[in-house]
Amino acid sequence: EKEVKAKDQQMISGVSIPIYWLSNWIWDMFSYQFTAWLLIIIIVSLPDTDRLSKGDALGATIALFLLLAPGITSFTYLQCFFLNKSTAAQIVVLFTTFITGLILTIVGTVLRLINSTSDIYVNHLRVLFCLFPPFAIGDGLLNLAVIDFLSFTELGGSKKYNPFDWKITGLNLVMLVVVGVGYFILTIVIDYLLARGIIQQYITTMTVQIPEDHTERDEDVQAEDIRVSSGSATQDSSILLNEVKKVYGTGKYAVKGVSLGIPIGECFGLLGVNGAGKTSLLSILSGQNTPTAGTITLGGYDLFSNLHRCRQNIGYCPQFDALFDLLSARQHLTLYAKMKGIKPKDIAKEVEAKL
Repeated sequence: EKEVKAKDQQMISGVSIPIYWLSNWIWDMFSYQFTAWLLIIIIVSLPDTDRLSKGDALGATIALFLLLAPGITSFTYLQCFFLNKSTAAQIVVLFTTFITGLILTIVGTVLRLINSTSDIYVNHLRVLFCLFPPFAIGDGLLNLAVIDFLSFTELGGSKKYNPFDWKITGLNLVMLVVVGVGYFILTIVIDYLLARGIIQQYITTMTVQIPEDHTERDEDVQAEDIRVSSGSATQDSSILLNEVKKVYGTGKYAVKGVSLGIPIGECFGLLGVNGAGKTSLLSILSGQNTPTAGTITLGGYDLFSNLHRCRQNIGYCPQFDALFDLLSARQHLTLYAKMKGIKPKDIAKEVEAKL
C-alpha cells in the first residue's frame, strides 16, 4: 500500500492513523492464527516432543506462539518505515528475522553455557535480546527443549525449572507483550510525526535555508499577495494559502511563496510549466507533504493542526494509480464510500451511480 500510494490515498480520504494501523493489526492477528495453531498441532503430534507438548510445557509453547503474533507484527511495521519497495522489504524482514531469531539465539545459548558470561547474559543481555521477537520465541522454545539440562547445570539437580519460570519462558512471554504493545504505539507515533511533517520539518530546518527569490511577479499575483496578507481573503475562501514555500532537502526550491485565496464554490485551475511546483503544492494541500514556510487553511481549519478534519472534507485524484490489485472497481468505490462516512443504506445506490 505504501509503494503504490494506496495508503496515502486512504489517509487523504480521511482514515485516521490509529484506525489504519489497528485494522491492519487485527487482520494480521487473525491471519496468523492458522499458521500458529498448525505449528502447535505438528509439535504435539510428533514423537519425542514431551518437553514442548506435555503439561505446563504445552501451555508455555502455546503462549510463545500466540504472543509472537503482536510482537513480530509490530516489529515488522516499524521496519516498513525504512523501506520503500515491497521486494526489498521481504528480503530485509526475512534477513532480520534470521539474524535475530537463529543467530542471536545461538549466541545467547553459548553465552549462557560459559561460566564467565552466564550471569551477565541471563540478567542483562537476555533482556536486550528479547527486544527482538524472533529471539524471544527461539530462546523460549530452546529453553523448554533443554529444561532438564538447564535445571541440572544451574540449579545443581536438586530442583527443576518450571516451564513458566523467568529464566525459561517467563521473560520471553513478558517481553513479547511489552514489545508488541510498545512497537505498535511507536509505529503510530512515528507515522503521526511523519504525517504532520514534524520529522521532515526538523531535518529541513536544520539543514536547508530558504533561498532569496528575486523573481519579478506579475501585477495580479502581487495583488493577490496583498489581498491574502491583509486578511481580505479570509472570510470567503474555502482554500487559503499564505506565503507557502517548499524547499526540499536537496536544496531544490519548489514552491516560492504562493499566496492564494480560492472563494467558496469556485472551480480553480492551477497551471504551470514542468517543474513549476504544481505537484509539490498539491501534495502539500493534501497533507502528504509539509511546507517549509507559510500557512494553509482548508474550510476554515488549519491544515496541519487539524489535518484529519481537513482530509475528511477533501477529495483527491492522484496522478498515480493508487489502487488495490485484488479489489474491483465496485469494491474500491464501496471502500471509499465507507471512509467518507456515507450511510450504509445509501452506499449501494451511490456506488451504482458512480459506476
